[in-house]
Amino acid sequence: MERSKFIRYGKSLGLWQGSWIYDEPAPETRVRDDPIYIDPKNAYVPEIKNDNEPPLILPVSVFETVRLMDDYAAADMRHGDLSRSNLIDLYGLRDVSARCNAYDETRLMQNAGIMFDELRNLSDAFSFYGPYKHLMRKMIDHLQSNTGEPFTDDLYNQAMANHPFMYGEKSTLTFLHGALKDSIDWDKKIFPECNERNLWSAVTRSTLPKFDHWSDKINGLGISVHDTWATHITLQELAIKGDTYKAKFNFRIQDHFGLDTIDIANTLFKEIRMFRIWFVLQRWERFGYRPFITEINFSKTIIGGVMAKWAWMALLVLIAWAAWLLQPVKVMAVHKEEGIATVLVENFPRWQWWQKAWFKSHQRELQERYGIPVVKKNGSWSIFFMGWQDGYRKDSLYDQDSDLLCFDDMNTDINCIRKEPLLWVSKNAYGVVNYR
Repeated sequence: MERSKFIRYGKSLGLWQGSWIYDEPAPETRVRDDPIYIDPKNAYVPEIKNDNEPPLILPVSVFETVRLMDDYAAADMRHGDLSRSNLIDLYGLRDVSARCNAYDETRLMQNAGIMFDELRNLSDAFSFYGPYKHLMRKMIDHLQSNTGEPFTDDLYNQAMANHPFMYGEKSTLTFLHGALKDSIDWDKKIFPECNERNLWSAVTRSTLPKFDHWSDKINGLGISVHDTWATHITLQELAIKGDTYKAKFNFRIQDHFGLDTIDIANTLFKEIRMFRIWFVLQRWERFGYRPFITEINFSKTIIGGVMAKWAWMALLVLIAWAAWLLQPVKVMAVHKEEGIATVLVENFPRWQWWQKAWFKSHQRELQERYGIPVVKKNGSWSIFFMGWQDGYRKDSLYDQDSDLLCFDDMNTDINCIRKEPLLWVSKNAYGVVNYR
């Protein structure tokens, strides 16, 4: 017996009273088609560890919506259940088709063909861009075939598997990644069976996959599927090696290509002719075209893990080093004489390619704020960038101060610095700039 059926059967017999299985999810009522699951505000379920706990046996069902798969009893799966007077008096559907009298019972087949063609043309307003734009027309063709059989297409599987939503911060995969990282016993390299609920809890706090990106409004995905009716997620494979894991999840998603009375009662839907035609073709007793289930199946593999202590230390050192390297350059002083300028700096880049890039990007600022370079009559100039170190000091005239560079343009005897040449930029009389 399948696990989900086994759980429902046990619950019907009153088994497992007090178990988490009885924690019924709270319904989402904001949008009719939202899958129903528990309130995402629920607190995070902490990791549970038990030294004697066996590993989780795969494959295992991670999550199932309360709404059932293959639910042909859903309200939007009804067909041929409304009379003409119901459609007109209850839902105001007098003006249906712009090409024919939709209620002319002497031309049912001809009118149905006309209305399906009109439906296809009108749907193009919502599906005119990208590789999936023709899917809506395929769905309408399937509706017109009137078989009621489920519809699948590899393009839907591909579209959902690669959808931008799958990688967002609120996506199911993102929350599953966190649950796996926190629930794996990294010492034993297993996923304990007792932590299975952590995966279920993670999914309930995420937003389930659906086509609600802005591009889905024009590429045919939003109009043909948009939200979903039921979702099942299965953890198919899990490999744990060292401090990393590799997990494969299978997604089975269903939606209904049909309209219910809540849809057509929506003022926006009713104002769009495409939905009026669709509703009459499906629900009028003289047409009664069968809605159908759209099924999407795909697998996603995620890789993650925990960082070892040495790796954290290395990362912190790297961050600190990067922060030190990226400190802004400070110009502490500028000394000028004919054709030569000496610039004393702090936090100057260590590599010449970086020094060169910094000089080029700040050349105008040096000219405007400090009046350098100082250009000779023949057009040549030189700029020496020197390290500021401990600032100015007095020359003692002894050997220990032989490495000092002193500036005669200062009216004080504390006018020297220790020599720390960083970059020499020069331009000769022929206009050639050199970096040394």
